[in-house]
Amino acid sequence: MRLFRHPNEVTPECRGAAIALGNFDGVHLGHQAVIARAFELAQAYDSAVGILTFEPHPRAFFRPGQPPFRLTPFRIKMRVLQALGQDRDMGLDFVCCLAFDQHLASMTAPEFAQAVLHDGLNAAHIVTGEDFCFGKGRSGDVKTLKALGQTLKFGVDAVSAAVDGKGAVHSSTLAREHLQAGEQFIINYTADTAEIYWLAGDTEKAIAMLQPFRPGRTLELAIVLAAAGRYQEAAAAIREMPASNYPPGMTEGAAKILESAPAKAASPESLPRIGNMSFAYRHVGAPERVLEFYEDEVRGNYFQPISATWFWHPTYEAVRMTARFKTVMRDFGFVDYWRARGWPAQCRAAGPDDFTCD
Repeated sequence: MRLFRHPNEVTPECRGAAIALGNFDGVHLGHQAVIARAFELAQAYDSAVGILTFEPHPRAFFRPGQPPFRLTPFRIKMRVLQALGQDRDMGLDFVCCLAFDQHLASMTAPEFAQAVLHDGLNAAHIVTGEDFCFGKGRSGDVKTLKALGQTLKFGVDAVSAAVDGKGAVHSSTLAREHLQAGEQFIINYTADTAEIYWLAGDTEKAIAMLQPFRPGRTLELAIVLAAAGRYQEAAAAIREMPASNYPPGMTEGAAKILESAPAKAASPESLPRIGNMSFAYRHVGAPERVLEFYEDEVRGNYFQPISATWFWHPTYEAVRMTARFKTVMRDFGFVDYWRARGWPAQCRAAGPDDFTCD
């Protein structure tokens, strides 16, 4: 599969193709139906088959202050599209990914059809969804595209929306709305995945994954930002959290601690209790107090596994070296597990009844 960034780059063997046209964010079943129809036409007319899409997502251009909730970032989308092509008897020949910029946004529907579809790609057939709109101000629709196709000598197929067994339409917009409305299991999955990237050293990837959940889910974002030394941003993220979920003043107390970082607290023991935001203590020279949240979990007979993974980030070294860390690890049963199955890289046995970490 070849990737072109401009229609004029398309090579002769890829011109005259059957082309699936759309944003294809998420590459859901509706998108796959559009792409499948392009494959069918390419086989019927013995032509190349390609995809014409846009980057960034148009919403990012028209609403720069409100980044779109991307279901599939560009690289992931390319991998999915390539995999779809490999699943068919004939491979996907190319993707033409146009830069969605002021020039493209200002094109009228006829200008786009002439310059891109006809002059640039010399498309033989265009396949898109029935709700596709294009041209300046979304002035063109499928009916417009068909009329332009008659003039410019390319065919147009509009594929009806795909629905699931309950009659629900497969839609990128609906998927984003469900995610942003807070389907908790997906939010948790994304947040946990972002933390895995963070633990692996990819801080910017973790931040990019967590940003779309603002303002509803910002604890993990604050943890990652603070670990990167971005204390003011971390404090702002804490203040976005629903204060009603905490005792009065607790989120503000955590935010103020982060704002004072990296200066060491003059009296760590006098810092306010901040519940599951106790990560903030380590940024002001109070690593022992980070363990308060976990001690509360032990007393409450409750354990949240993902929060224990934070201990293995490099910025938690001072926490791992505390006596309270040893106690919490024993109370959670980790030490018995490590002795039986193997020690984490940062810890090791120190005699039959003790261990040390760095």
